[in-house]
Amino acid sequence: MGIKQTIEGLFKSARSLWSSPQYQVVATPKRDYEDIRKVNAALLPLLSLGLIAAIWVAWRATAVGPVLLWCVSCLAVGATVGFLFGIPRAGAHVAAQRTAKDSAKPEPKAPPSEQGMELGRPNTNLEEVSDWLTKIIVGLTLVNLGKIESRVMAISRNAAASLHATPSNADLSAATALVVGFAVIGFLCGYLYTRLFLQGAFSRSNFDMVRFTAVVAAELSHTPSETAPPSGQPSVPSPLDRQAAERVLRATPADQPDAALAPLRGLAVEYERVRQDMPFGRERTRKMSEIASRMKRLALAAAPYLPQLAKSASPGERLAAVTILQMQFDPAYIEWLSDRLVEEVAFIGYQAASAMLARVRIVGGTERLQIKNAVESAIRKGIKPEVERDRLVDEILNEASR
Repeated sequence: MGIKQTIEGLFKSARSLWSSPQYQVVATPKRDYEDIRKVNAALLPLLSLGLIAAIWVAWRATAVGPVLLWCVSCLAVGATVGFLFGIPRAGAHVAAQRTAKDSAKPEPKAPPSEQGMELGRPNTNLEEVSDWLTKIIVGLTLVNLGKIESRVMAISRNAAASLHATPSNADLSAATALVVGFAVIGFLCGYLYTRLFLQGAFSRSNFDMVRFTAVVAAELSHTPSETAPPSGQPSVPSPLDRQAAERVLRATPADQPDAALAPLRGLAVEYERVRQDMPFGRERTRKMSEIASRMKRLALAAAPYLPQLAKSASPGERLAAVTILQMQFDPAYIEWLSDRLVEEVAFIGYQAASAMLARVRIVGGTERLQIKNAVESAIRKGIKPEVERDRLVDEILNEASR
């Protein structure tokens, strides 16, 4: 009677497990859900019967714990191998759609405003490791095909020892069935569920990354008609900059929150190249202002990485950190912004002063006093004269003193 109740309990538990909401795929196409349901219907009886048989044998030998451990171990090994064999290739369907004629066409050249800017792409390290390991497994299996039986029997004898100290032929037979059966079931589960679940997840991730890349390219390709503010006026984000930054933030893939760092660092490299290669003058300032304006469009998406950008040795990345603070001010960086007035070149100092002036105009109390004290401290350290930036510094002190 106890065994019958145990069997019925296992079936009820399995049925409720597979029908529970957390195991149902949300927003999965109907065909995919039907595929998963059919796989569940095929594998669940096998797994249930295997567990029932293993528990029956273990019950008679008073070794339920060790046998269940062997079951879990064999399932885990088989599922791991199945997972390695089942990992889909990211973007493989896109590559397959390209014809030989398409491949022969030259790649279109990026516009000058986007040259040097590198957009993100899916990380395929896991796929490469999977491909490498599966080839090794297949190769070793073929080379040692004649030794497989002896290896399996050696493992089965260890499993049979969990039933009795001196296992009989029946114990060895049951252990062999346990090892082989659960390893095969684990492989099927690992392979099929990896294909059914991860295939869709990888596709969605690739689609999100492609959409993000398209949004970033579209937003950065649009340059405002006025990239440099009038003389004596701070550089502040325009409504168009904020709208563009919101669109980029919404398009950022949830599973790749650092996707905005690649194009932002590309703009940082472009800024450093412009500053180094172009002669001093209005045209260079206009070009650098344009780059800073495009950085603002990535600022909200890259805001979580402000600490590492602020500590970067790259002047371009520190400029990116300043533009993030222009878009989303953080009082914790007031001292850091004031240090830009002393430690950076005039353009970055001008952008830092713009961020503090825009902030001091809308806040009061302790934060306003903190900005004033930080700027005064920077002046005492010694700021190299620069007309436009110094006008903003004077305006910060005037606003803070009101």
